[in-house]
Amino acid sequence: MLHDPRDPFGPSGKDRFDAGAYPKAYVTPVGWRVFLFVLGAVALGFAVTVNVSVVSHPPKETEGWLILIVVLTIIYLFAIHVLFYAIRSRFVLYADAIEVRGAWCSGRLQFEDILGRRMLYPAKDVPKLVLVPREIGGRTLKVPLWADPDIAFRAWVTRLPDLDAKDETHS
Repeated sequence: MLHDPRDPFGPSGKDRFDAGAYPKAYVTPVGWRVFLFVLGAVALGFAVTVNVSVVSHPPKETEGWLILIVVLTIIYLFAIHVLFYAIRSRFVLYADAIEVRGAWCSGRLQFEDILGRRMLYPAKDVPKLVLVPREIGGRTLKVPLWADPDIAFRAWVTRLPDLDAKDETHS
């Protein structure tokens, strides 16, 4: 069974699992959160400034209003999403479960309900650990890997079967 060199977890069984090390929370790194807060604040400030300017100098045509409302709504929603992501995004490992929280939704899987793990390497995003549930049609959990996993995280994850490695051996 070949090991993908991009896989941050290494071969299974490398780190010893200790149930006493959990629960353990992992949050978005501080630098990334600061960047998101600044981005959200700038977008929100821009939208408010344009909004105030428009109220004092309204456009004369109906199309102008419609375009402005759509653009401002998109900017407000983007700013709110970015700020919520910076505040809420985290995942928590328990000895027998994992919980992932994003800007608007969260998910939880018990360890025994997880079939295995896969790695996802998006071109313009951080790598993600994908936890595949045993239940057919069940919702996968995507865990963003903002930084190199620590020993407790690696030990928890390497107890799961590596489905990518299994696929390689079967092909």
